[in-house]
Amino acid sequence: DAVQEFDFSFFGLRTPYRVEAIERIRRYAKVEWPGTFLSAAEVGVLIGKTRVGLSFKQSENWPVPSPTRFGRLMMAKRGIAAERTEVQTRQGAIAGMAPQGQDFVDFALEILNSDWKQRADRIFEAYRTKMPMQNIVESVLDRTVSGIEVSRGQKTAISISPPAPPP
Repeated sequence: DAVQEFDFSFFGLRTPYRVEAIERIRRYAKVEWPGTFLSAAEVGVLIGKTRVGLSFKQSENWPVPSPTRFGRLMMAKRGIAAERTEVQTRQGAIAGMAPQGQDFVDFALEILNSDWKQRADRIFEAYRTKMPMQNIVESVLDRTVSGIEVSRGQKTAISISPPAPPP
């Protein structure tokens, strides 16, 4: 693992709520929040330099956590401080979210001040075993091509196109 330069990082849209929360966290910890959109490679580099990734809701009433953010942080074995959402997805259950009623900034600082690396390793193992990508992709493919019959030795081309626009 590379040396983590930042206690926390976040990559995402700036909103007044997020700015206020990050400014509060900055009183106690080093936070990196790039001022521009990052490429996938740049996000990977940022995560690699971070101890704990912040996962905010998209908006005040957003019902689910970001599956992409959770997945990237879990696969990189980084701590995750996730804001509580109404719906707890499988990833949210594995990574954990701020408890009901707890201030998110306090929760994030608790994650940082815990053994975040050991916790991240446990989360990674749980993610790897409970949500194996091979099984998920096989399930999606099974549902996508379930009506197609192919005989042994026969080659079949499959084309996936966007649905036709409504009339």
